[in-house]
Amino acid sequence: MRAAGFCGAALSLALFGCQSAAVVDKPETSSLEARVAARVAALEALNNFEVRGGLGIWTDNESITARLKWRQHDDALDIDIIAPLGLGKVNLRRDANTALLSRGSEVVMAGDSAGQLLQQALGLAAPVPIDQMTRWLRGLPGEADSFKLDNQGRLDSLVWTDNTGLRWRARVLRYTGFEGMTIPALITAKGGPYNLRLVLKEWLFEPENEPRPPDSEGAPSEQSNRPEKGPDGRLLIPGQ
Repeated sequence: MRAAGFCGAALSLALFGCQSAAVVDKPETSSLEARVAARVAALEALNNFEVRGGLGIWTDNESITARLKWRQHDDALDIDIIAPLGLGKVNLRRDANTALLSRGSEVVMAGDSAGQLLQQALGLAAPVPIDQMTRWLRGLPGEADSFKLDNQGRLDSLVWTDNTGLRWRARVLRYTGFEGMTIPALITAKGGPYNLRLVLKEWLFEPENEPRPPDSEGAPSEQSNRPEKGPDGRLLIPGQ
C-alpha cells in the first residue's frame, strides 16, 4: 500500500518545504504529482479550523490521556486540554510573541514554547512537539528530516528531530473525509521513551470563535474526568 514519498524530487521540495528530507523513489506518473500538488495546496490553505478529539501520552511506566479542543488560526493556537489526575482543564495559547498556560482566568505559566509549557504541566521529560503537530494534524510533514507518502499521495510517515536531538517517528494511521478533502483521523508518534497518540474526531473549518483569551470556566470535577481503561489496563484515549 505504501508508495514513495519523493523529497528527492524538485517538485516535492517545493510542495512540502522540506530542505533536508531523505531521497526516496519518484512517483511513476505525472498525474500523481498533479494530485499531490493540488492536495498540498489545499492543506496549506487550511489554516483556520477547529478539531476535537483525544490525546494519549505514555511510557512503559506512566500513561496520560486528555480530551482536546484545538483551534488554529494561521500561527495562533488556542487549545483546551481536559485531563484527569488533578490536571483538570487547562488552556494553552500561542501567538507570534509568547505562549500562555491558564487554568480558568489565571495564567499559571508563560514562555516562548507551547510544547515546553505543556511538558511542565504534564510533568514530562521531553516537550510535546506542538509546533510540528500543527502541520501533522493537517497531513503535512512540517520540518521532517524525511517522510513517505502512501499510494494516494497522502502523508504516511515521517522522521523529525527536535532541537534537543530527540528523534520522533510519526505515522498517520487513518484518514477521514471532510468537505471534499481527506485529513488525518489518527496519528501516532514515538520520541525517546514517549509514545503519542492523537485522535482527531470532529473537524470544523473556519470556526466562528477564533483563538481567544482564557475563559473563566472552572475545571471539570475529577470524577467527570476519570479515565476508562482498556483490556490491557492502559488508559483509553478520549474520542477514540
